[in-house]
Amino acid sequence: LQLHRFDQAVADAARAVPMAEASAGSGEVSCEIGRAQLALGRALLALGKRAEAHTALAAAIDNLAPTLGADHQETRLARQLAGET
Repeated sequence: LQLHRFDQAVADAARAVPMAEASAGSGEVSCEIGRAQLALGRALLALGKRAEAHTALAAAIDNLAPTLGADHQETRLARQLAGET
């Protein structure tokens, strides 16, 4: 993301999500899943893929809020990017 290689960032994050899910266990929430989904959502937004980004950001919120807290900066960023306040 920092290098503005958004296609590569999407590919990297898309690979990271299932790895984080496998590490956490089936159906479990995890801040690592949330962070991977947040990265995916940010990269998708940068590419103008709003619907896909919203799905990733919603998943990020679902994982970050219970693990890091509703007021954590990453949770707040995911909400902001998803258009939630």
